[in-house]
Amino acid sequence: MPLARKLPSGFTLEKSYDRDCVAAFQMDLLALAGENAFPLLRPHEGESPLHHVLRCWSAPHEGLLSRADVNLSVTWQGYGFDHCVQFTFTAQQPSKQVVHLQHFRAACDAIHADLFGGLVDLLCFHADGYTPLFTAQDAQWVHEHLYFGEEYEVRLFEDYCEAHNLDAGETEPTETEVLKWAEEQGMHTPKKMRELLPDRLYRANEMTQPEVVKLLESSACDQLPHVAILRKVVDRLLRLPHEFRVGRSWAQSYEHFGHVTVLSTQALGESRVDPTVEAWEDYTGNYDLDEMSGYVESLQVLPLRNKQESDEIVRYLQLLPEVQQLMHTLWAHLDDHIRL
Repeated sequence: MPLARKLPSGFTLEKSYDRDCVAAFQMDLLALAGENAFPLLRPHEGESPLHHVLRCWSAPHEGLLSRADVNLSVTWQGYGFDHCVQFTFTAQQPSKQVVHLQHFRAACDAIHADLFGGLVDLLCFHADGYTPLFTAQDAQWVHEHLYFGEEYEVRLFEDYCEAHNLDAGETEPTETEVLKWAEEQGMHTPKKMRELLPDRLYRANEMTQPEVVKLLESSACDQLPHVAILRKVVDRLLRLPHEFRVGRSWAQSYEHFGHVTVLSTQALGESRVDPTVEAWEDYTGNYDLDEMSGYVESLQVLPLRNKQESDEIVRYLQLLPEVQQLMHTLWAHLDDHIRL
């Protein structure tokens, strides 16, 4: 192999790798060396191949990494013939801000019932790979995770029978009776959740995303609060690379969001907490943020197989602080509790 001389020597792979994995991993390193995906440096004593890849790639990009305020880790994924080095980006320190959008939502509702939810959906779709949002939809998932689930109906039935002193063999209550009783007791129920967190808070029911954008750009929205900055942000988000759009996985992995923005959208009076904010507090109530570094949802997972993909990683790092600052500016203008 003419490229073998470029492969740093002295590495030892973990014992968990079998012989085929070792060969595949070595071929990946050779391919990266041949592609000049990063400058090859002399390995440190005892350095693993993955640490070496991370150090070599990071060396010319230290400035980008520091401005992006992210942790970068490297893994090697091997599945038969499909294997590659992967770069994973996570927030350096989990944190959250609450943005109060009650007045902005009311202004949107006065124009069209789908406008607010459509805008929230659009912002999530395009910005989640850079700065995650926690919306009423996420709050619904929290309720499903904490209060409902496979044993929910069984537990509720048992609670009902215990409260009414029903013994085995007696006439069983209907599902409607049990749910009505649960609501009267102030318990969490799917119906109550849907009433607390209606889907109009996070999506448009009758408008497509292009239709929402068209409405935002029309004269009908000229009187929206800070509409100029909102239009600017939406225009920029729509032009971001498609390959950096991500789906959220926290509801399956139960991880922290990292740098998360919680959207408070319901005006319930001073004595009540917005249900979305309350769901966030319920979900993270047992988290020690100082110990969450290993349990943070990734912002992005990008493969590194060649020079082109290395350039795409650089592009993401360039966009990350820009989009984060753009969204920070938007929330600073729209937040009811901030007066610019």
